[in-house]
Order: sequence, then C-alpha cells, then structure tokens
Amino acid sequence: MPLHIQKGFHISCKQKKDRDELEGAKKNIAANATFVRGGQTGMKQQSNLKNYPRKKTSKDLIYPNIKNEVKANHKHIDIVFMNGLGANYYIAEEDAEFIHKIDDDKKYNENISYLRTRIFKREKSRFIEILKESNKGYVFMDMIRGTDPIMRVVVDSSDNNLIGKKF
Repeated sequence: MPLHIQKGFHISCKQKKDRDELEGAKKNIAANATFVRGGQTGMKQQSNLKNYPRKKTSKDLIYPNIKNEVKANHKHIDIVFMNGLGANYYIAEEDAEFIHKIDDDKKYNENISYLRTRIFKREKSRFIEILKESNKGYVFMDMIRGTDPIMRVVVDSSDNNLIGKKF
C-alpha cells in the first residue's frame, strides 16, 4: 500500500505527484530568487543608493528675488521687509544678517537655502526708528491679495516716492 494512504489520508497518486512537482519547483525558485522588502520577487537590491543626491533644502527663493529686484532698481534702499502669510515681515540674506545684529533674538529659518528672518508687524515702528537712526534706506512691502502671482506693494519707505509701487 502506498505511504500516503497508510498515513490516514487518501490523495490520488496523480494529485500527490503534482504536489511533489510543485514543491520541487518551489525549492528551485527559492534557491535562485532574491527578495527585496517592498519589491517584487526577483528584484535585486540597488547597490548604488549612495550615489543618489541627498535631499536638498527647500529653495524658496521668492524673498531673495524680490529683495534683489528692489535693490537693483533703487540703489539707496538698504533693507527690504516683505510681508508673507500672516502678520510677519520677512527679511532675506544680508538684510537678515543686519536685522540679526540689531536684534539677536531674531532667529534664522533653518529649512531653506538662504538666511531669512522675520519681524512681527507690531515691531515695524521700532525697526523704522532704528533704521532712521542708522541712516539706512528701507522698504516695507505688503501682499496684494487676489493677485496671481502674488504681488507686493510698498506701504512704507524711507523714500516716499516708492510708496504704492508694486513688485
């Protein structure tokens, strides 16, 4: 009597033979296959991961571009304050370094590729007084809502001719 019948269950010899062939095929596949977590079977792990560039910091260059445009067209302006979302004026690059020298409590934003700090709108008059005493030209710009792309208008400046100018 065949062994599979002696163990208390009956499978036709054809079914047993098919199962044995399937088990043999599984062993052959397992010996040659490589498995990658999260990938399909047969895929190989990438060995060149170290060659991929690292994730770069955000390149939000809106504020430096606006600052550069204002300073390029108006040489007497030293510091550019730009309103962002909320009740803040943002200051970029060398202007941020100057503001940090005036008030070292102002922190730099660390998730971007350039120096940027901010002041609250309620601090505006204090900084205007400091800039006047330092004989520095300045511009405060507010966002114009409903424009696409977002535009800014000069609302306060050491040069009254710039008030109302849009960037």
